[in-house]
Amino acid sequence: AEYNAKLETVSMLMADLEGMSQATGIATLFVDEHLMLTRFTAEATTLFRLRPGDVGRSIEDFSSALIYPQLVDDLRHTMLTGERREREVLGPHGVWYLARVLSYGQRANGTRRMVMSFVDVSRVRDARRMQVLIDALPLHVAVLDAQGTVQLVNQAWIRFAEDNGDPGGHS
Repeated sequence: AEYNAKLETVSMLMADLEGMSQATGIATLFVDEHLMLTRFTAEATTLFRLRPGDVGRSIEDFSSALIYPQLVDDLRHTMLTGERREREVLGPHGVWYLARVLSYGQRANGTRRMVMSFVDVSRVRDARRMQVLIDALPLHVAVLDAQGTVQLVNQAWIRFAEDNGDPGGHS
């Protein structure tokens, strides 16, 4: 009965993790200490040529739609040191991803497993570019949403607001 209860707990945990994976929609790869693929999310198939039968193969065997020549080096570094690695990489159709490599589950013999996630950060990069552009303008600029709420202001706006009594510079 105790064994069955533990098995049920593990099954529920796996179901929860699978549900979380589906809800986030993040491309994710799991690899073992030998860089063998142990699991991947459906979203990862848009970035890597993967199918269910590929579990157990080396990550080095797969072609990728990402411009990420350091992928294997990042995995090896994280495996050896346990340090997280992050970098922005370009994917298909001009989409930018934050690639994050993280180790987990260190065993008594020192081996680790790793998880790689790829989060679309294109909108963040676009927002940064927009901020740089409006900051370059000498005029006071505010970007509003459809309801008229200020979403972005430039440095000239912030200086003007601070010079006129708003210490936050965003009024």
